[in-house]
Parts: sequence; structure tokens; C-alpha cells
Amino acid sequence: MMSLSNFLKALPGIAPLKARTAILTGDAITAEERKDIYLLEHGLYLVECVGPDAASAILAAYQFGKLPMKKLSLLPAPAPAAEAYLARDAALRSEIAVRQRRDLAAEDPSLILERDFWDLS
Repeated sequence: MMSLSNFLKALPGIAPLKARTAILTGDAITAEERKDIYLLEHGLYLVECVGPDAASAILAAYQFGKLPMKKLSLLPAPAPAAEAYLARDAALRSEIAVRQRRDLAAEDPSLILERDFWDLS
């Protein structure tokens, strides 16, 4: 999954820190869409990663001019990297389901599958 920071970098002309704030605490996307932003462990750090629903909402907000832009580029431009990420919708949903099942398996060991011991990604 792509981190929120990297997804925002894929949107040309965006002011990333202000856009991040608008997404996480503002009204750029709905609270329901915000639920598709996950905290995942990345080494020693927790990273906010974007699921397909949140990515779609963020891209739509960008295209409709709802996200803060840098002063030099006031209009949204094509964002092929963000659109390529959205094209992986089915794979992203599968990865999210696996991660959620593994998180729940800590409390309910019956959810652990044999392949979990071999696939550590």
C-alpha cells in the first residue's frame, strides 16, 4: 500500500502538508472515506497508508480543487501515478483484508492460516 505522503506527492502542484491536514482533519474527504486510511508498521515507525476508497476520494478532491495547491500551480494537473495506484483496486482490497485478518488473529488464533507462517509480507 502507498503511504499518504507518497500518494500526495503523486498529485502535481499540491501543497502536501496543508493537503494532509485538510484530508486528516478537514473537510476535503468525508469521515467514512477517512476510515480507509490505515496506520501500518514500517520498521520502527507507524505510517499512514491509503486504501482505494480514500485514494479515490483524495484524487477527486484534488481534481475538483478542494485541496490546497502551491502558489505557482493553482490548477490540478493529470496525476498518472495516483491513477495507476487506483488501478490496483482489487489487489489493494485483498491486501487490506489480509492485514485486518492478521490483526484480529492476535485475539482469535483460529484466524491464523498456515500460509501466514510462510508469507511474512
